[in-house]
Amino acid sequence: MSTTFIGSTGIMDVPAPGWLCASPTLFRHWGEYLVKMVSFSQLVLLEPGDNLELSRFDLTLVVSGGLYCSIHDHTGEAKHLLVSLMKRGCIAASTSLEKYGSTLTSSSKTTCLIIPNGALPELLETIPQPDLLISEMHAYWDERHKEALAMQDRKDIERIVRVLCILSSHPGSARTNKGVELMISKGEIRNLAGVQKRSASRAFTALETAKVLHSEGYKLLYFTEEQPWQNETP
Repeated sequence: MSTTFIGSTGIMDVPAPGWLCASPTLFRHWGEYLVKMVSFSQLVLLEPGDNLELSRFDLTLVVSGGLYCSIHDHTGEAKHLLVSLMKRGCIAASTSLEKYGSTLTSSSKTTCLIIPNGALPELLETIPQPDLLISEMHAYWDERHKEALAMQDRKDIERIVRVLCILSSHPGSARTNKGVELMISKGEIRNLAGVQKRSASRAFTALETAKVLHSEGYKLLYFTEEQPWQNETP
């Protein structure tokens, strides 16, 4: 990619992911990682609902927008489970996602840098602490997938609350006196939680009764955590 791309899109302002910030050894090299990733990458633009095929890349960095990382519910039902919402600064390796059968779907207009297949070994030769970087990234995604898989046998309301917590936990989420503002429909929340329509309706009613969730229109929700929603529905 060109230096025009670097300056015009603010790529050098992309924040480091949390797992990388937690490692002083890796964090001090974040600027260098960004420069090297840009030099080895291709730019991909996605529309809402587009899939980013894992076969297209070894490594991806979200520059703007977001990607839903989801897996299939392994209980035999035709459901999905949200693993994470990848937003600006999030990084994932295709090898971390492939072993869980993950899919990446754009939540909005999204810009990603991808290190295309076969380019990762050369990139790793040019950066400091490559083994630590990859191992910490794999550890992070393994933990996120294990958390999602643990939800397979949980109540529908718990699955929905987990999705709401994930969506509201990211930096930049608007926090108001009504709760965290989420620009998403209940139907989209239900799909991300892998919950059937009828039971989802009961769960949403219980959350609204407990004043955990408040909807205003089709795609505007306000979510408040730490509320006694657990006992509102069987």
